[in-house]
Amino acid sequence: MNNETPTGILENHNLISLIGSLPIEDYDYLTDCTRIVTMLSERSTSRFGDSLEWAQEYYSNLQYFGWKALDGGRYTETQQHNISGTIADHLVQNIELFNGRPQGNAMIDTLDALSSDETALVSFDKESSMGRRFQVAPTHYDSKGNLHLAVFQLELISKVKQSKFLFWKWEETSTTLLQRKAFFVLDRNILDEQKMRLFEVLRKKLTAQRFALRKKRS
Repeated sequence: MNNETPTGILENHNLISLIGSLPIEDYDYLTDCTRIVTMLSERSTSRFGDSLEWAQEYYSNLQYFGWKALDGGRYTETQQHNISGTIADHLVQNIELFNGRPQGNAMIDTLDALSSDETALVSFDKESSMGRRFQVAPTHYDSKGNLHLAVFQLELISKVKQSKFLFWKWEETSTTLLQRKAFFVLDRNILDEQKMRLFEVLRKKLTAQRFALRKKRS
């Protein structure tokens, strides 16, 4: 992957940022798994309906496919933020607070690439209903080589809808962002033969467009 590694991936309403290069197997598993978990969760409940039920279903499906939860609980805690300025800036600051500067820098690169990709921006607006429901997921390897995934589930509440909502300068008096978060590490021992066969069957049924967001070249 090396020089061709994107800074991030847009899968439906999921914006994934990467730190460093992922081996092709992990890259494919991460992106395909994101699509499958979204599809399975959507079958149980609409993410535009009961957002808490959707969150529980999404996290449960992630764990089925080998993502072990690190923070336990049932992910019911919801944080509320009044937004003044861009959501992109808020996300970078928030991710740095919870995950550290490297993850924040990776998200900056991902957002920078997304901002200049008109096709991906239109897709993200459509899939998220202009920010009504979307997810941001920073990923990284730890010192032992374990792949970590943080999932920030977000809901934009505003009096107006705005295209390219991530980069619009919102006013604090009219814009609120609800957030839930959970942290996972990939447990490769869970990826047994039966589940991998199921994964392959489900993957063949998916037709969602994947946008690989790349760094700007000087």
